[in-house]
Amino acid sequence: MCNGDRICAVFNIARQLDLLRRHNNRLMIVMLKPRVPGGAAAGVVDMKNRQFTLMAMLLSVMSCKMMAVAVTLTASGLGLSVGDQGHSITVDGAFTVSARTTTAEPGGYNNANVWVNSSGMGAYGDQPPHGNVGLDALQGGNDELVFDFETTVSAASVVIGLKGYNRNADGTTFRLVDAHDGSETLLSDSDWLGAATFGKANSIVIDLGELFSVDDGTSLASLTIGQTAGSVYVSSIEFTNTEIPEPTTLAMLGVGCLVFIRKKKA
Repeated sequence: MCNGDRICAVFNIARQLDLLRRHNNRLMIVMLKPRVPGGAAAGVVDMKNRQFTLMAMLLSVMSCKMMAVAVTLTASGLGLSVGDQGHSITVDGAFTVSARTTTAEPGGYNNANVWVNSSGMGAYGDQPPHGNVGLDALQGGNDELVFDFETTVSAASVVIGLKGYNRNADGTTFRLVDAHDGSETLLSDSDWLGAATFGKANSIVIDLGELFSVDDGTSLASLTIGQTAGSVYVSSIEFTNTEIPEPTTLAMLGVGCLVFIRKKKA
């Protein structure tokens, strides 16, 4: 079983080339699926048309480093005690989340502390909070949580959960930083409400897949969730990690392509 290891993908390519040599016109390709909790076993596809063989092999390599991630951003979900967690928290294999708050100076920020409780994640500035706090814009500065992803993330795969959101009083923004060119996209409530599903107790889930298409290839380096009015908790985040294969892997794939072409000409 591959279990997401790229080396397994390389061996898979070699195996397929050997099958191609033996059977010439008929090739069984094992497609490696993304690693997801409780996911099904790898599927088997019977490919009769060899022109799709190399494309399938490339997808096999790429999918070895795709992984669905779902993190509950509560104290119990993160295995933390309720309260102050310092300036940042790192979730291995997913992201580092840090807190900051805006200053009076345009574009200025001060570091803040991440606060976690049973409702979700928030932030506060210089003064320790009295009681529980989320992200707020109530004390002279707008709080933000910045999620810096460990690998690039498909924008269309991001799902954000909020608690305590009041559409008549709260203002929540999402700032997306493109992994390729560093450009930023700012989504205010009016931009993302159409992608939101409301639940009980003012909980809300925003599926960015309603706003971005997988086909447009938008990949994120980071996501900033900010509060411009009122107060909310960030309760969960889901996304799909995608990692470009290393040069060595691509080189080995290229060697496989040359072998394929040579045998086809022979």
